[in-house]
Formats: sequence, C-alpha cells, structure tokens
Amino acid sequence: MLDDQTSGNHTIKIKNDSESSQKIHVGSHIWQDRTYSFDNTDCSEATDWYAPENFSITAESGDSANFALEYGSGWLNPIEFGAGETKEFNVSMDWAR
Repeated sequence: MLDDQTSGNHTIKIKNDSESSQKIHVGSHIWQDRTYSFDNTDCSEATDWYAPENFSITAESGDSANFALEYGSGWLNPIEFGAGETKEFNVSMDWAR
C-alpha cells in the first residue's frame, strides 16, 4: 500500500454474500513482476527474494499460510462461511530491509 503507515499488518474482511453456506478459498499474494526492486539493481538489496517466508495470511481460527517474494502467494485451506457471514483475516507483509 502506497505510503503505508502501519507495521505491514492489515486486517481484511471477507463476506459470503450468498444466501447459502459455502466453502471459500482465501489467500494473499504479491505480483512478483511489480514487486519493489524486481528489476532494479539500484535497490535490489531492499528485499531478499530468497529470504525466509516473511509474508503471511492468518484466519481467525489460527490457520495460517506463509510465503516469500520468491513464490509470491499463500493460500489457506477452504473455509466454511455461513450465509451472509463475514470473517476477518490478518495479512502481514514484512518489507523490512
């Protein structure tokens, strides 16, 4: 997020707008070709493409998926949402240098 004033942690809400319950696939990703320092040698040390998995998405249940710049996405197991139900997820994007 441009000019993000947070620590890199964001809470997102996902709602099942359906009138029936259903399993929903929830994940988080980055677009590697647009990632900071992706093809720019002047700032390539700002991120470490092969660093430990320092991005994550976590459900209220504690289920979590971690990922790194190299692979770019993390997906949780399908989650049952009741009709009209909203659930919160924590997404952490650690862009530390």
